[in-house]
Amino acid sequence: MLALPSPALAQAAEYRLKARRDWGYGAGANVRGNFSLTVLGAEENIQSVSYRMDGEEIYTTSEAPFKYSYKTSQYSDGWHDLSAVVTKKDGTQVTTPVVRLNYLSAEQESGSMHRLIIPRFGGIRLAMAIGVGVQFLVMRRGSKSLVAGAPRSYGVLGGAICPHCGRPYPRHIWGLNISFAGKLDRCDFCGKWAVVKARSPQELAAAEQAERDALAASDQSMGSPENEEERTRKLLDESKYM
Repeated sequence: MLALPSPALAQAAEYRLKARRDWGYGAGANVRGNFSLTVLGAEENIQSVSYRMDGEEIYTTSEAPFKYSYKTSQYSDGWHDLSAVVTKKDGTQVTTPVVRLNYLSAEQESGSMHRLIIPRFGGIRLAMAIGVGVQFLVMRRGSKSLVAGAPRSYGVLGGAICPHCGRPYPRHIWGLNISFAGKLDRCDFCGKWAVVKARSPQELAAAEQAERDALAASDQSMGSPENEEERTRKLLDESKYM
């Protein structure tokens, strides 16, 4: 057999107090700023509402929507018990459950905001530093391994051709998408940024062949064999003036 709630409990649950922050600071029960008090329940049955703080009446209204707006600075700092006594049209009264809030001083608000904001900004800065570090290491490793004429894999994002040095390189996941124009990305070879699109395998193969042809022409003009890194460096130096 289900136990029925007592009349007192049923009556208490009929109306509830709502404390709403209109403007200001709020972190759980710790608040400061502009607030509004209203009661939730059958408004058409309400004759008047008496709002109370720590058991003492602070405002009474008999006009719908039975709202009380105030600033927390009007009252003393610290913990306060808020409630409302609802007088119904039949003359009966209902007291809402207590809402407990801690009104902060200006100094306490400033300290609380610093404790919330500084760790968040610190985490963001740390994540950015890690991202930049990883990007630098990956780019540095990629630029050493992608020597001129060497075979390369362009991955799932495909390859791009740098408009500055003309060399093909795999597009990076950290590049910024610029609508349909392409991706703002950094060349693994010359290190310059440009908005680039994914190129077809035929275009990439042609760029690789042009790279090898340029190296062969450089070797013939120099008249002596060079290692790949030295040839790459000279090719990059020459591309600055193209």
